[in-house]
Order: sequence, then C-alpha cells, then structure tokens
Amino acid sequence: MIRRSKNNRRSQAMVEYVVMVAMVAGLAVKVSTTFQSSLEAAFNECANQITVNLTDVLTGKAGPAARNQQGG
Repeated sequence: MIRRSKNNRRSQAMVEYVVMVAMVAGLAVKVSTTFQSSLEAAFNECANQITVNLTDVLTGKAGPAARNQQGG
C-alpha cells in the first residue's frame, strides 16, 4: 500500500511536470510568434523607407542632384 502511494505521487509529479513544460513551450511559441511578426513589420517599414530614399536619389529629388538644382 505504501509503495503504491509513492508511485502515485511520482506519477502525479510527472504529470504536473509534463503539463508545466507544455505550458512553457506554448508561451515560448506565442512570444516567438509575436516577436517575429513585430520584427517583420519593422523590417518591412525599414525596407520601404530605403526604397523611397533610393527612388528619391535616383530621380533627383534627394541627394547631390537635388542639392545642385537648389543651388547648394
């Protein structure tokens, strides 16, 4: 009877451990997904800004060509 009680406690502890690990893994996935999406949004914004700046330079709206047109 005592041995069965110890085994039950071990089983209960193992179940609690597995549930805890699953919860932590789920939280890690959620944090990772949120971080990834925010990082992706920041990257896209940066890429858009670089594209706008390069387009301005290539069309003469910014950079040395624009300064020359303004007389500077």
